[in-house]
Amino acid sequence: MSVWLASFYRIVHYMSIDVAIGACAGMYFFAKVLEVPLSTVSYLILAMAVWVVYTFDHLLDARFSPGELVSARHRFHSEHFRLLSLVTFLAAVAGLFLAWYFLPSRTIFFMGALLAALIFSAMVVTQYFKEQMGPIKEITIAVLYVVGLVMLPLMQGIESIYDWRWLHYVATYLLLAWFNLVFLSLLDHVSDERAGQKSMVSALGTEKVRQFLYWLGFGGILYTVSLFFLLPSGYHVFTLIVLILFMWHVRYFLEGDAPSEKVRRKLEAAFFLPWVLVLLA
Repeated sequence: MSVWLASFYRIVHYMSIDVAIGACAGMYFFAKVLEVPLSTVSYLILAMAVWVVYTFDHLLDARFSPGELVSARHRFHSEHFRLLSLVTFLAAVAGLFLAWYFLPSRTIFFMGALLAALIFSAMVVTQYFKEQMGPIKEITIAVLYVVGLVMLPLMQGIESIYDWRWLHYVATYLLLAWFNLVFLSLLDHVSDERAGQKSMVSALGTEKVRQFLYWLGFGGILYTVSLFFLLPSGYHVFTLIVLILFMWHVRYFLEGDAPSEKVRRKLEAAFFLPWVLVLLA
């Protein structure tokens, strides 16, 4: 990879653009599982919403962290705080405008607004109650993240709610998102500690969290493999995608010696994988 391309992708990563693209891939995954077509603007709205949420969270960390900002991502948000704050505000306003005029119904708009309010409330509460929220921070984020991915496809194909098979993929994505967030907290525990941030790692310690990740990774892979036997063959492609994502995460966890930023970029890029479903459309 050229120096210019590496620098460009580093900025994309610092600004959470890769996270937004991965979230859109996840929503596309659930749209295909539920057999619900979504408009292009729906993916744009989700991308903007995810970007605003992640950037707002990083800005909160950059402004209110009681310790030293060690990670490059947080330093980036601290150095460009005013510009990113302005862009985040404009993106939030533009996202609300698009959602109001282009989402299929006002019910979906208000449900999305409610979810956004829950997310922002959780972020603010986490900043003010770091010690109390630390042990449950990752699972809270994972639940809200997966709800955000599945909400629009499910509400547009409400009749699919009675087909229980989509719940298997909600469960696997939730386990995967939880593994991802806890693993990233483990990778960043030194810089988080210096910045005064709390997480499951700060509450339980690194060894207990490693043991937890072993069992979560093993259980997640085992459960995902079981879907090959529990679900019809038409669902196997979805099962394979989630299985590859889980195995990709577990591989880097077991290696355990790569630089945290490098691993983080590779894990975020892995969530692009559901876009291969476009080739099968």
